[in-house]
Amino acid sequence: MKGLSLLCMLLCTLVDHGESALRKRDLGVRDGCQRLHLEILVSPLVKRGIVRRLEVQWEYAPNNPGDWIGLFRSDPLENTNGKGYLAPIEKIHVTRVHGWANTSIFEEHVEPENLGFHGRCLSYYAAYHDNLNQTLAVTCLRTEPTWMWNLREEIGSRRLRHVFIPGTHDSAAYGEYDENVGDTRIKKYSITQDESILAQLIYGARYIDLRVGYYGANNEPWWANHGVVRIHPLRVVLKDIREFLKNTNEIVILDVQEFPVGFVSQDVHLSLVNLLYSELGDLAAPPLGWDSTFDQVWKTNRRLIIGYDRREIVERSKFLWRPVQQKWGNVQTLNNLHSYLAGLIERPPLAMWSAMAELTPTALDIILDRLKGLRVMAESVNHNVTEWFRRKDWQPKSNIVTVDFIRNTGIIRAAIEWNKHQGHC
Repeated sequence: MKGLSLLCMLLCTLVDHGESALRKRDLGVRDGCQRLHLEILVSPLVKRGIVRRLEVQWEYAPNNPGDWIGLFRSDPLENTNGKGYLAPIEKIHVTRVHGWANTSIFEEHVEPENLGFHGRCLSYYAAYHDNLNQTLAVTCLRTEPTWMWNLREEIGSRRLRHVFIPGTHDSAAYGEYDENVGDTRIKKYSITQDESILAQLIYGARYIDLRVGYYGANNEPWWANHGVVRIHPLRVVLKDIREFLKNTNEIVILDVQEFPVGFVSQDVHLSLVNLLYSELGDLAAPPLGWDSTFDQVWKTNRRLIIGYDRREIVERSKFLWRPVQQKWGNVQTLNNLHSYLAGLIERPPLAMWSAMAELTPTALDIILDRLKGLRVMAESVNHNVTEWFRRKDWQPKSNIVTVDFIRNTGIIRAAIEWNKHQGHC
C-alpha cells in the first residue's frame, strides 16, 4: 500500500509495540455471458473470535419464487440420502438475480502442506436449485495450483501483459487470526491475507507483491514488511515460492515493489539482489520483457519472473525484470474505487500493470480506526470487485488484478475462465 510506511510511523507513535466432472457441469463458468454463476468465498471478518466464515455469491440467477442455494459437505450430484437428494447443511433463499449471503459455517484452516499440488475440491460444495428442486449449478471450494499449465494451449501464445492474472496485495503480510491475542491496531492495518505465500499460490494467485525491510544488526536481517512493520522473515517467503515452483509448471511473478526500512545505499539493494539470486536464481527466467509470451517463458525452463522496483539495479542484473506498474487509487470508499478502476479499464496502460483493487486508509483513518481495519475494508469491496472483473467489457482489458484477502473474492476463477474462453459463450 503506497504511503503505508508513513501511516505506520504515525500509528506507532500512538500504539505500543483439478478438472473434475464437477467443473464441466458447473453451468456458471463462462464469464460475462449472463449465465448462472455460483461461488463459495471465505470471509476475512472475525465472528465470535474466529474467521473463515463461508459466503456464497451468485450472478444471473433465474430468481424465481422458491429458488434456493444449498451448502453441502460433499458433492450433491454424487451423494444422496436415499430420497434423490442430499440434505444441505445450510439453505439460502434466493431473492435477487445477483447477490451474496453469509452462512453460519466456518471453514477449518488447512495447512498448505495438506492442500497438495493437484487442483481439487475441498470440503464444501454449493448448489443452486429451482423451485422444483432441480439442480441448475454446482460449485465447490477448491484449489487451483496448475491452472496456467492446464490452459497452456489457450494462453501459451499470448503475451504476458495480455493475460488476466490474479494477485495478492502485500502478499507476505499474512497471518492467521489468533482469538487469544486479538487484533492490535497495528495488526488491523498491516495484515492483508489469511494464507501463507505457498497457500496463496496453491489457491491460484500468480502475482506476489513483496516489500522488503533490511535490519542489518539483527541475526535475521531480511524481512518481508508491510510499511515499517516486520511481518515474516524473507527466507520463509522465498522458501514457499521455491516449493511451489518445484512442484508445478506454473509461471509466478515475484514483484519486489518497496524497500521501507534499511535501504540507505545501493549496496543494500545489491545485497538483496545477491540473496534473491542465491535462493531463487536457478528458477529465475531471463528478462525477456513483458511482451514475451507464456510459451517463451516456459521454453527457458525457468518460470519465476522477478521484478524489481529500481531501474538502476535492474539494468545491472542478468535476471531481474522491470517492475509491474501498480496502479493505485488511494481511495477510501467503494464508489471512488469503482471510479478509479473504471478509468483504468477505459484506458489501460500499455505496460505490464496491476489494478490495485483495494481501499487505502489515510493516516487519520488508522489513528481514529474509522475504517475498522483491513479485514472490514476488504469485506466491504471484495464482492463488488469480483463482479466488476467478471464483466465482459472489463476482462479483455485487465492484466493483473491484486486484492486483499484473495479467497474473499472470485478473482482467481474469473481469471481462469476468462483466459480459457476469452469471452466466448
